[in-house]
Amino acid sequence: MKKILITGSSGLIGTALIKKIKEEGYKPIFLVRDKKDANQKDAFYWNIEEMFIDSNAFDGVCHVVHLAGENIANKRWSKKQKCKIKSSRIDSSKLITQAIIETNAPIKSIVSASGIGFYGNTESEVSFTETDPPGSDFLARVCKDWEYEVNRATASGIRTVNIRTGVVLSNKGGAFVKITAPVKWGFGSTLGSGKQYIPWIHLDDLCALYMEAITNIYWHGPINAVAPVHVTNEEFTKLVGACLGKKIWLPKIPSSLLNLVLGELSTLVTTGCKISSEKLKGLQFSYRYSQPKDAIKNLLHQY
Repeated sequence: MKKILITGSSGLIGTALIKKIKEEGYKPIFLVRDKKDANQKDAFYWNIEEMFIDSNAFDGVCHVVHLAGENIANKRWSKKQKCKIKSSRIDSSKLITQAIIETNAPIKSIVSASGIGFYGNTESEVSFTETDPPGSDFLARVCKDWEYEVNRATASGIRTVNIRTGVVLSNKGGAFVKITAPVKWGFGSTLGSGKQYIPWIHLDDLCALYMEAITNIYWHGPINAVAPVHVTNEEFTKLVGACLGKKIWLPKIPSSLLNLVLGELSTLVTTGCKISSEKLKGLQFSYRYSQPKDAIKNLLHQY
């Protein structure tokens, strides 16, 4: 049975992807940061701060899926939190790539998470494609360096794919739950101007996308992991309300108030641009949920 080595397996995406990997007949192997967990079968210890990784983790592994990274939306972006966000992505990628090169592991591909933050915080009407340059803000710089470290493996003949992920819709956590909960109780509200776009993707489609990136030799480089239909914050919130039979009656929450409460983190919800999915279309990727209303209905039905 072919093995796939995974980092960040306990996260929202990792948990769902593991099920998909098993369904497709692969065996997941895990990198873990707790030595106690590493004593379990198929789990190997790594330590980003000490730049250590158990080289035995690569035995028999064909593909690596790199999902590890500090949640960018959990805490205010203090200097310390920013360091965690950077290190958990950039240093971890450097460690994995370096270990693969040094051990000469026969890895066919590295499929790594990245983010649409690559393009920067903006409300531009331009639809960004994978060929557009990175932005200049904090997350854009993180994504740029994150991808650079992963892509160093290409010099060793390893195919690399950078999944620039949009807002992942799931009823297990993340943005969808945060938006839906107040709407269910009649207190839903549009954030900021409401005109900012939410480049979204259903978790099921994202997992299918990862599997395709793992197995399809024609997939490489950056890929925008977003659905083809653009929707603004206001439109999305109203769709959730309509699906729940709730009216969005409260006034919009001002960007200034969100900035006061969340600090720099508020830019995640007060800004948003169009992200193109044309590359996925060219790769003939098939969505289960291409319309936001269909995705919302599916997730609400699962509650």
